[in-house]
Amino acid sequence: MTTTFDFASRASNDPRLWPLAANGYLLAVPLVALVYAGVAALSLAFAIPPGYASAVWPPAGIALAAWLAFGGRIWPGIMIGAAIANLGVIGTPVWVALAIGAGNAAEAAVAGALIGRFVRLHYRFEEPAAVWMFAAIAFGAALVAATNGVVTLALAGQVPWAEFGTHWLTWWLGDATGIIIVAPLLLCWCEPGNGRTAAERRVEYQLFAALLVLCGAFVWAGRFPADTVQKLAYLMIPLVTWAGA
Repeated sequence: MTTTFDFASRASNDPRLWPLAANGYLLAVPLVALVYAGVAALSLAFAIPPGYASAVWPPAGIALAAWLAFGGRIWPGIMIGAAIANLGVIGTPVWVALAIGAGNAAEAAVAGALIGRFVRLHYRFEEPAAVWMFAAIAFGAALVAATNGVVTLALAGQVPWAEFGTHWLTWWLGDATGIIIVAPLLLCWCEPGNGRTAAERRVEYQLFAALLVLCGAFVWAGRFPADTVQKLAYLMIPLVTWAGA
C-alpha cells in the first residue's frame, strides 16, 4: 500500500517540514548553499584523485533533508553549494561545476519525490519497512548524481574514460551512504520539542551551521598535507555527536 509523508504540517496538505513564505527562501537558499559547500569541502579532502568522488558524501544527505524540509524551491541552494564545492577542485571549469551541481540537485529531487510517494516519515521512521524503502530510494537516487557527475567529468577530460567505473562506483556508494546516514539524523534533529523552545532551537541551528561551515572553510583554504587532513577529520566528531543529540 502506498503511503505518504506524515509531517505535522500534513493537516494543511503541505508535505514540507518547514513551509516558508516567499521571502524566507531568500535566507534558506544561501544558508543551504553555505552548509552544503562547507561540508563538501571536508568530504572532498578524502576524495579519490582527482578529487571529485568520496567514499562517503554527507552533503547528499544534507541536500535531501533540505529538500524535505523546505520543498522543491530550495534546489538553487543545493546546486550552488555543490558548484562552489567542485570549483574548489583545482582545474574545474565553471560549466563542469554547475553541471555537477545540477546533478546533485536532481538527486535530491528524485529522492524527495520517491520518499514522498512510498515512505511514511514523521521526522523519525515509524514503520520498519520504511527503513528498507528509504535505503533503496537512496541507492536509486544516487545513480542520478553519480552518472551525471562522472559522465560530465569524462566529457570534460577531467577523468579518463578508462577509469569511469571506479569513479562512478565510488560516487554512487558515497552519495547513497551520505543520504542514509545524514538525512535521517537531520530529520530527527528537526523534530519539535526535545526540551527546547523554538527560539533556542533556532540559535542551535545557526550555531551548528556556522561551526560546520567554519570547519569546512578551514580545511579547504588551508591546503594541508594529506596526513594533516586525516587528523583534522576528527573535528567532525563533536559536530556529528551534537547533531545526533
